[in-house]
Amino acid sequence: MGLDKSSLPFGRGTVLQRIETIFFQFAKRVTVVISHDAPKPNVGENTDIIRDENTDFGPLEGLRVGINHHARDSEFVFVGTCDAPLVIPDVYREMLNRLVQNEDCHATIPVIDKQLYPLTGVYRTSLVDTIGEMVANEELRVRDLFSRINFVAVGANELRTIDPDLNTIKNMNNQQEYRQMLASADETPGES
Repeated sequence: MGLDKSSLPFGRGTVLQRIETIFFQFAKRVTVVISHDAPKPNVGENTDIIRDENTDFGPLEGLRVGINHHARDSEFVFVGTCDAPLVIPDVYREMLNRLVQNEDCHATIPVIDKQLYPLTGVYRTSLVDTIGEMVANEELRVRDLFSRINFVAVGANELRTIDPDLNTIKNMNNQQEYRQMLASADETPGES
């Protein structure tokens, strides 16, 4: 896209602020993981900003750092991405319910047409050691995590009962997709 997606205008705030507001429905504090050299984003006072510890290790490193940040005081972590600002909170509630019901599973994520959406999910913080080992061995593909763990897959039909247009997993990679998301959310920068 050529721009920092998190800082793009979305309603009265930015994409990141929109997602932050949604995640406050699940927790008293929200954590934003940024790369080691990214500028600090503008977030609320109840939001922690933490940085990747390993340079250029990608999303698995962000997942490791975020889960590790909460491992001592939380059993579950809700994971989202600034690529997907049309989050439907009930999707996360359903993913959490399914994870709680499946005690032998470590995560719940959408899986649509065999494509995994690991950056939209609910994870048990007990995964921190598994992810840490992968990062230490420089096995950095998030997909590979799911060949090592038990997880609950939420399919398209199940997801559509809550999110008919699958907005929660729609991501934006260019200006056209960004404008489409603004229109879908009926948002104009500077308005709500």
